[in-house]
Amino acid sequence: MKKPRTYSAPADAPGCGSMSDDALFAALALDKPAADKAFAELYSRHATRIWAYCRTVFGEHVQAEDVFQETFTRFLEQGQKRTAVRNVPAYLLIIARNLCLNAKRDAKDSVEIEDFHMTVNDRPFENRELLDLVNRAMALLSEEQREAFFLREYEDLPYADIASVLGITALSARLRVSRARQRIRDILQPYVIELTQP
Repeated sequence: MKKPRTYSAPADAPGCGSMSDDALFAALALDKPAADKAFAELYSRHATRIWAYCRTVFGEHVQAEDVFQETFTRFLEQGQKRTAVRNVPAYLLIIARNLCLNAKRDAKDSVEIEDFHMTVNDRPFENRELLDLVNRAMALLSEEQREAFFLREYEDLPYADIASVLGITALSARLRVSRARQRIRDILQPYVIELTQP
């Protein structure tokens, strides 16, 4: 799957890299040149993490790109409406998550990840494949655990922010991450044993 397309401000636009996310979000409600510059900067800061989240949910499916693009469209619309936002990265993740949930609910022919029985012991363990194995192990987690694990381990969000994105308590976020870690350890244990054997 191709990477998400880039978004650029007009070539003659002065940079706004020193502005905070909050100031840039507020600028989305200004005149078009200022809004374009602010949006381009916000996109450059946050596109990678939103793309990674969409890929975590949908894998190589074309829906990942659709949801990714729609996330930034909705984000821009909310900025133009002067919506009050306290945490721009978390707000983007909330939009992306809601769109992912809607897309999965509306897809009548989709296969739930819990019903897709993938095995990770059909290929020899090699050090360079560890990340691939972790990603495959993540696919075996429940959706709730996978989301929490991704936000904690890949996005390095504190539990309070994870709770805000997922609409749960911080304690529930901590429990989901803990269970996800244990599940991944259980899945990868045969490979760890193989690695440590002479």
